[in-house]
Amino acid sequence: MTDRMSKGIIIRESAPCDNAQLVTLWHDVFGDPHALIEGFLSLLPSMGIGCVADQSGKILGAAYLIHGFTLSCPGSESQRCGYLYAVAVSEEARGYGLGTAVSRGAAKSGRRHGAELLCTLPAEESLYRWYGDILSLRFRSVRTAYTCKELPSVAPLSPEEYLRIRETLLQGLPHVIPNPAVMAFQEQLCEAYGGGLYCFDGGILCACQEGDHYAVSELLLSNPAQAIPEIFVPRTSSYLCSDLPFPDGLIWNLTLD
Repeated sequence: MTDRMSKGIIIRESAPCDNAQLVTLWHDVFGDPHALIEGFLSLLPSMGIGCVADQSGKILGAAYLIHGFTLSCPGSESQRCGYLYAVAVSEEARGYGLGTAVSRGAAKSGRRHGAELLCTLPAEESLYRWYGDILSLRFRSVRTAYTCKELPSVAPLSPEEYLRIRETLLQGLPHVIPNPAVMAFQEQLCEAYGGGLYCFDGGILCACQEGDHYAVSELLLSNPAQAIPEIFVPRTSSYLCSDLPFPDGLIWNLTLD
């Protein structure tokens, strides 16, 4: 980091007084609506922590560690999962290591808040190595998400209803459980992009619109032996990297993407 960029910069946990700048930074980097970002920040204290790069009161970078996830694995004790999310650095401050600094700061704070396992969902393949270098996230998991042109006949579910049905369907399987605040933001995120949390004749799903189709991040069938309806086109990919290996067959589809 150059002298100009390092002068006066501190890495610290975010505070409510930072929210106006954090909304602007997030919007400038990711383009999400202000209302969605404000909703995230209002829920953040119940979901996790934020970490910022602060230069004399100006926020140059931020990262969030969502520790409102619990890994439930039959026969083992549950674990708190810390999920690194929305790493952003302002355009004029890029190239000086601030992304690394806020990511490490968020991970460290998450550990203090009880996260036992750290992971993230890299936005692109090249970032797996970057996260491996800065946080030792070297294990990968794979999920099958889906796309479809149109959703089947669906009925909306509240986050509470979705979680209740989800737990019933995943009983006895290794899976990650989002807390109510995380689930509330998942709903806000889906609704901001033309989707939501739904039940349909056969199960539940979480979806949002992407261009001319729907991206279905989670599709759980009431009858596991039932074939996936043909309207859903599978899309399998590596989607998480972590500092500890995941249990075989882990179901973690709700990753706020």
